[in-house]
Amino acid sequence: MPTGFMPKDGIYAPVSNCYLDFQMQILNRWGQVVYSGTEGWDGLFRGEEAPIGNYSYVVTYQYPKEGINQVEEIQGVFTLIR
Repeated sequence: MPTGFMPKDGIYAPVSNCYLDFQMQILNRWGQVVYSGTEGWDGLFRGEEAPIGNYSYVVTYQYPKEGINQVEEIQGVFTLIR
């Protein structure tokens, strides 16, 4: 996952060298969910630009390994800049 995000450059989403099915939640510093979905975050919250600062993410993703679907979850922090 990227450690910085500038919405004018695109969406915030996992970076991989292969296709991933993923579910992602973005939380502000108070733990409020500002995004939940499978497409990546555009930097908006309730139709307005989210404020700059640090946000947390939780990503659950699936990928095939030796014919068996693997499910993993990662968590971390990134900075929203404009």
